[in-house]
Amino acid sequence: MGLPIARRLVHKGFEVIAFDICKQRCQLASEAGITVGTSLSELIRISKVILVCVLGGDAVCDVVNSIEKDLMGKNCGGTFVDLSTTPINLTKHLGERLLHGHSMGWVDAPVSGGPAKAARGTLALMAGGREVDVAAVKPILDSLTKHLVHMGPLGAGQAAKMVNQLLALSNYCLLAEALELARIANVDLSLLPKALKGGHADSSLLQEVFPGMASHNYGSASRIGQMAEDLNTVINFAEQFGIGLPVTTRVNQLYEQAVLEGYQDLAGPALAAYYDEFWDGSS
Repeated sequence: MGLPIARRLVHKGFEVIAFDICKQRCQLASEAGITVGTSLSELIRISKVILVCVLGGDAVCDVVNSIEKDLMGKNCGGTFVDLSTTPINLTKHLGERLLHGHSMGWVDAPVSGGPAKAARGTLALMAGGREVDVAAVKPILDSLTKHLVHMGPLGAGQAAKMVNQLLALSNYCLLAEALELARIANVDLSLLPKALKGGHADSSLLQEVFPGMASHNYGSASRIGQMAEDLNTVINFAEQFGIGLPVTTRVNQLYEQAVLEGYQDLAGPALAAYYDEFWDGSS
């Protein structure tokens, strides 16, 4: 999602200097008119706001480690904005490290909605962090969403994203089941989203994802393997507080089985194909 976000910011008039460890992604950014830096170190030295959108906490740690290496002993200020889905405890730990070590603020602002909504500036965006840090990057974040919500202190954005993942990723599985049920009942799949629109069963996933499931056009949603990792993070967090999530746990078993069957690198809507091929609803 990083490239559509960068394009959107350039379109809104921000000066964007991008970098990715993948040369192909850098080439795509350059072709889109985005200035591409020669290294992460260059971006760290010249940027007051650093936006990161990567997969997993380890990748976020790598960026922070580079910042600390390049800014050793310097209180540079600025703001680090994590648009990724990162564990709450890790967010708090890394944010405190940058604040105390380099006077750099941290805003955890995980996004949801996919590349298409990133390009339109209509992502769901939930922010956590100090008031002063969120205010410093508000014009940037306002370009990516229609409703920026400051959820609370550091980590609150990631907490809200966990709720988002629980609801959205469970819904992917329900859509796959609904598709299978509708198919065996000889329901016209192309008419279902229109028929259910406006009712309690309606959702953006029903309108935007279900048609792709039905036509085997799975698009560029998050990978099933990443979805399984996100659900594991949610379940592990709840277990720390003695909270059971029986429905989410059952859903996660489906994701993990799909990974075992080799679906980990396919986009989330491909759960429909997995369901059709492997899942008989009786196990």
